[in-house]
This record gives sequence, structure tokens and C-alpha cells, in this order.
Amino acid sequence: MEKIMPEKLNKLLGVVFVLCLLLSVGSVATVLAGEAEESAKPKDDMLNLNVEDLFNIEVTSVSKKTQKLANAAAAVFVITQDDIRRSGATSIPEVLRIVPGLEVARINATRWAISSRGFNHLYANKLLVLMDGRVLYTPTVSGVDWDLQDTLLEDIDRIEVIRGPGATLWGDNAVNGVINIMTKHAQQTQGALVTGGAGNEERGFGGVRYGARVGDDSYYRIYAKYFNRDKGVDSMGHETPEQWDLARGGFRFDSEPARGNALTIQGDIFAGKAGEQLQTVTLAPPFTTAFDDRRKQLGGNILGRWQRSNSDTSKISLQSYYDHNELQDQYATERLDSFAVEFQHQLLIIPRNELVWGVGYRSAWSTLRDELAKSGRIPVSPMNPVSRQLDFYNAFLQDEIALVPEQLVFTIGTKLEHNDYTGFELQPNVRLAWMPSEKHTLWGAVSRAVRTPSRLDSDSRVNYAAGPNPDPVTNSFLPSYLAVIFGNKVVKAENVIAYEAGYRSRPLDWLSVDISAFYNVYKNLQTGVDETPFVEMSPTPHIVVPMRFINVNEENVYGAEVAANLKPVESWRIIPGYTWLHMQQVNGPSMSGPHDNPQHQFSLRSEVDLPYALEFDSALYYVDNLSSQGMPSYVRVDARLGWKPLKNLELALVGQNLFDGSHSEFGGIFVLPSLPSQVERSIYGKVTWRY
Repeated sequence: MEKIMPEKLNKLLGVVFVLCLLLSVGSVATVLAGEAEESAKPKDDMLNLNVEDLFNIEVTSVSKKTQKLANAAAAVFVITQDDIRRSGATSIPEVLRIVPGLEVARINATRWAISSRGFNHLYANKLLVLMDGRVLYTPTVSGVDWDLQDTLLEDIDRIEVIRGPGATLWGDNAVNGVINIMTKHAQQTQGALVTGGAGNEERGFGGVRYGARVGDDSYYRIYAKYFNRDKGVDSMGHETPEQWDLARGGFRFDSEPARGNALTIQGDIFAGKAGEQLQTVTLAPPFTTAFDDRRKQLGGNILGRWQRSNSDTSKISLQSYYDHNELQDQYATERLDSFAVEFQHQLLIIPRNELVWGVGYRSAWSTLRDELAKSGRIPVSPMNPVSRQLDFYNAFLQDEIALVPEQLVFTIGTKLEHNDYTGFELQPNVRLAWMPSEKHTLWGAVSRAVRTPSRLDSDSRVNYAAGPNPDPVTNSFLPSYLAVIFGNKVVKAENVIAYEAGYRSRPLDWLSVDISAFYNVYKNLQTGVDETPFVEMSPTPHIVVPMRFINVNEENVYGAEVAANLKPVESWRIIPGYTWLHMQQVNGPSMSGPHDNPQHQFSLRSEVDLPYALEFDSALYYVDNLSSQGMPSYVRVDARLGWKPLKNLELALVGQNLFDGSHSEFGGIFVLPSLPSQVERSIYGKVTWRY
């Protein structure tokens, strides 16, 4: 299918953005000289906040209670609504690129690999992701289907990203980090919003939202959105069948029925189709076959949360949700239903001692049916049994003690969890934060976290390679072999002991710096061990060369992350970031090798308010090579030119990957037969109207 926008026009628009960049630099110089006119700025524009405000943004993910970012004893980064708007991103995975220390790689037009502090792959299984308290990872593979995680981006209040363990409060899979996506209270989204746009890759997208008040203390909003994204290209420039369209809708209702009480009910539904190219092994030359497919996506969720403040010293909350997802393609049909209920109590025992404790239960019903065998092809990773129910129980306790009020805070806690694979797991942590002044915070932490096994580890058979019989003399009647990895019914839980330290400072009124370092010791990492080959007669006679998942490997991972916020003038914000990561194998490679992660990453974002209600935002990303995948390093440049001709009207022109026609970001897709493709240059226009 012919592209909507020819490559020549792509290049022309790229040149236009370069000119805009040069103009913006000139405008910044004018601002520095004090000759620029005052720009019209939206109320929630981050440029209206000084560095002190940014330094003291409130977060809740570190300790499950509100605290200043400056005082948090963890490596935490906050993406605000204005960061999302000015990034020009059209999906949650792309928004996450702006987080220093987070590894975000697009595999093809519909799939991403996202992780923190190593072990990145399609289903990165050491990162916990939540949206409004709802756990998003799938117990089938312990990863996240990022293509299913979406909402109206304008409704997101903030995204808090913790790099490092968060298991004491959040539980299983919060090994290397936690991503907590929080949407706005319905009271913040009153009135109407209409947004839409189109471009060469974003072929068409739009969203509508309406919010209103009900009675004196209740508010609601409803929304709907749709997008249609273009096909991709492979490394040879050939078009791939990754056209993707998806519709989503939902609601949120917030009420305060009585003083000190708050009730939230919200839900979403979605349906779509995502194209991709699948590959599976065969027992005859060329031993692999590729075919085009359209993956059906269907699902929905509903969540209820009640919060009560009994007094200034006691707060309780009760939350429950149900989540349903269905995926179907020629490879497999998967259905996942999840139900969870959680209770939490925050209690101030004495002025210097605050306790948070809670209990929870989550159940998941997972069904994965092979579809390839129906057409006579070899299945990729069938499950035995096809269906399984998994139950998870947990209880946590964390005590925060102010050893010296407002200067020295000691935190200790643990989480006790029970899962159906390994039984009880203990996940403790201790943290210490020292604030010698309002402008400086030093912190350190020691934590243990666990990656709960998945159905892939226990129930699967992964048929990942085939070839000609290596010994035709003794096995002349067997023309081929099939390489298989089998699950292990006595699988162990991967775990880490993490040592962290950080320094957060605002040395100047216009500058803040956040530095963190870590040393992680991983045990029981998953790898494969060879077993005795055997003959299998179906679908045709062949030799099976088996391996089995076992948990025996160890790795040491260490590194450092640096982020800064600069406001040299009121209308210009600069956000640089750098990450260094080193993975050291102790006794052999794990299933995710040390070079599936970039050793160096660098980012530089700039947000400028120009005269006449114009905005110019740009970002540069450098990502180091992935040597084990043969992926070279790449530099990506994004830019956005925004204009508010009227108070309620915003126009934007966005370019992504401007200086590169296309590049690869990730190639290793173990378990899933989906083939990778290139990230192309994307240019689109967008209109947003609020009333």
C-alpha cells in the first residue's frame, strides 16, 4: 500500500523542522537578552513552575503516601501532564522515553521492550506497571502487553517511575522498578475536549472527552479515542503488514458522599486489530516460514476505590478491580481474567512514627490455546495445561521513623507474598534519607525483591529452531531436528539484593540535580540446561534437541543515573539525562544476555515558550549499541512546534526521528514469533480544542 506522505515530502518537512530549531535558538537568545515579549501560557505549563517547585513535586509511589520528590529515598522521576503534552508522543510507551534510566525500545510498529536497570526484552519481567492501582503485567509471561495499555493521554495526571526495587509496597515483579500511571480526578476534567490529527505514520487519530458535575460533591467524565497507524518497513525498506487501528472508551466517577470519604469508580473497554509478520519453524527446508497476520485485541476493566480519613492521623483505603483481555491471531488465542482486592491503612502512631500496612489478594485465570497446529504448522509455545488459575496473597508493613524531624528519616518494612509456584516469599527493605537543608537530600537503601514465576516458566514448550539432521548416518530416517525449551514444574523465583544510594540537590535557584547509583546481585536467574535428545513422530519423524528452564544463574548489575532540571530564564527549560549500565555474568548467560541492554544512554530535552503564544520543544536521544543482537547505536531527534491562537485552541506540528529515515531499536524476540521492523520518521499535525 502506498504511503500517505512520500519520502521526499518527509525529508522536506524534516528540513522545515531544522529551520524551526534554528529559529528557536535565535528566539532563546532574544529571551536571554530580555527583548522577548511575554508569551501566553496554559495554567498547567511546567514553565510556570520554578526549579524549586519542580524539586518539590509531590509523589506517592515511593511510600504509598504523599511526600515531596526532593525527600524521597529512591530514584524516582515524575512525568507531568505538561511533559506528556510537550513531548509530542501519542502512546504511553513513547512518553516513557523521556525518563532517564529507563530502556525503551520499539520492536515493531505495535510492540515495545521496556525495562529499568537491565534485562530488557519483549516481556521484560522485572518491571511492575500499574494504572490507577491496577496491575498491568500478564502472569502468562510476567511481562506487559504494551500495545494494550492506553487511555486518553490528556487525562493522565502524572506518571511516577521508580528505578530500583519497590517490592515491599507493590509486590511481585517490582524488582528493577515500578511505573505508576495515574489519571486525573474527574473534577479536573470538566467541560469538553476534542482532539485529532494525522500524518504519514499516524494516519489518523482523535479523541473526545466530556466531564460534568453531579450534585454538590460528585463529578464524572466519559471519553472515547481512536487511532490508525501505518504499516512498518523492514531493514531492506520493504513494507511490513503492521497497520494498527484501535478504539477505546471509558469513564471515571469521583464523589465525596460524606466528609472524609472519597469514592472512585472507573472503567475502560477497547477493541482493535494489529498487523504483524509472524515466523515459525518447520521441519523441512528452509526450516522457517513467515506469514502476515492481523492480531485481534479486545478487553475491558472496571475498578472501584473507597478512601476514608478517620482523622489527621489515620487513613484507610479499599480497592478492587476486574480486568479482561483477549488476544487472537494465527499463532495463539489468549484469554486473561484478573480480579484483585486490596486494603491499606496509613497510621500516624506518634508525631515521628508513621506506619503503613495492608493486605491483598489477586487471582488470574489464564488460557492460551495454540492455533498453528490447526493448520499443520509447528506451534511456538503451547501451554500444558491450556488453562490455569493462579492465586496471589500478600501482606505488607512499612514503618517510617523521623529520627531527626525534617532531617533524618529511617524507613523499614517488608512484604510477605504467597504464589502458587514457590509458596511464600519475603521482600524486605530499609531506607535512610538525610536532608541537611531544604536544598540537599542524601539517601541510601538495601532491598530484596522477587520475580514471581510465570506460566511460561512452568507450563510451556517453546519450539524455537529447526534444521537438518546433524547425524544423517546413524539417523538416516530422520531428516531434521527441532530445538525445544521445556518449562520446569519446580521453577524457582528469581531474586535480587539491591544496594542503592542517591543525592538530590538544588545548588542554584535555576538548577536541580538528581544522581543515583546502584549495585544489584541477582540469584536464581533463569537459563536453559541441555537434556537427552529423543525422537518425536508428529507431525513427521524428527529428533527433539531439548533444553529445560532452570534457575541457577547469577549476575551482578551496577550503574549510575543522572538527571537535571535547568531554567536559565523563565521561558526556557532544559532537561538532560545520562545512564551508565554494566551487567556482569557470574556463572553463564541468563535468558536475557548482558548486551540486550545499552551500556550508555543520553537524552537532552528543551522546552521554550516563544513570543506570540508559540512553543518549541525538542529532544535528542542517544542509545548505545546492543552487540548481542547486532543492533548499532542510534541518535533520535524529535521536535514539536505548538501555537495557541485562542485560549481554548491549540495547534501542533510534531516530528519524530527527524534526522533518520528509519532505524532498528531491538531485535531479540524470544518466545513470540513476531518479526522486528524499523522505526521510521514520523510527522503529524494535531488540533486540540477545550471548552
